[in-house]
Amino acid sequence: MENRLSRDEYMRRKRDKGIVIFHKFVLKYKPKQRKPYCFVEGEDSKYYLPRVSIVCKSDPEFIRCDGKQGVLEAFREIQKHKEYENSSLLFFVDSDFDDSINSDLIYETPCYSIENLYTSATVFEKILSSEFNINDTEEDYRDALQIFINRQNEFHEAITALNAWIFSYKKHMERTGEIIKLHLKNLSLKSHLVDIDLDNVNGKYNLRDVESLLGVPNIIPEQDFNSNFENLKCCPHKAKIFRGKFELEFLKILLNKLIEDRNKKNDRKVFRNKGKISLTLNDNILTSLSIYAESPEDLYEYIEKQWKKSIALAI
Repeated sequence: MENRLSRDEYMRRKRDKGIVIFHKFVLKYKPKQRKPYCFVEGEDSKYYLPRVSIVCKSDPEFIRCDGKQGVLEAFREIQKHKEYENSSLLFFVDSDFDDSINSDLIYETPCYSIENLYTSATVFEKILSSEFNINDTEEDYRDALQIFINRQNEFHEAITALNAWIFSYKKHMERTGEIIKLHLKNLSLKSHLVDIDLDNVNGKYNLRDVESLLGVPNIIPEQDFNSNFENLKCCPHKAKIFRGKFELEFLKILLNKLIEDRNKKNDRKVFRNKGKISLTLNDNILTSLSIYAESPEDLYEYIEKQWKKSIALAI
């Protein structure tokens, strides 16, 4: 696994990625057709598609950029070509644990990533009402909501150390200039990190095992990690700032267990009454739950501003 990169090699790959994505955009670009062109990190189009369509009333064209750096490098490359300045170009990135980009031309999520917009108690309540067909006057509704809140709190307790480690690693690389790919996708929440049940959530990892799984060295100063851990531990908005893919995977596992319980004929733990739930949660969860996910006000403001600006410039 190629984890360590030199600064020169890293910068070269960044530039090359931007050029490749730019050419991908050029192949899709139709100058006479008024439509929004959206640059996204990966599967984020599943979230942004309906929201861009609502504002622009036009089918957007999405260009996948293979990560946040791909979006940013594509943006920098396109800025060199003035012939596209009248086009409706939208750039979407996750905030992650990075410093803000502070650009009116790029939209940054107000949380770690778009996945975090799926995992609030408010979103869970919408799912209960629509998919479980129960309302907030029923005991089943209140019991299920309380289980979600309790298990999510336990999950955050279990995963705080890992988030602090990820944050510490990122800040260490920013400070030292060392480039180490973490390959966090290789971590399975279910297999490596936590056990999730309707009754409790328990962590089952230690950070040395995580480093071994990812093939990265133990280079984080203990003092830095401890400080970051305490800061995250005290944060009241963990569901917003913790790594979104873990947050969404937790929601998927818990929802699947609740669906299974609701569909049981007998021996249900949560629901007094049996119900038939057809919601299927798999790798397409970003699409399945997109209608329930939060839509930040500044997202619509950004889309509308970029869309109207391009129309005004083209007149």
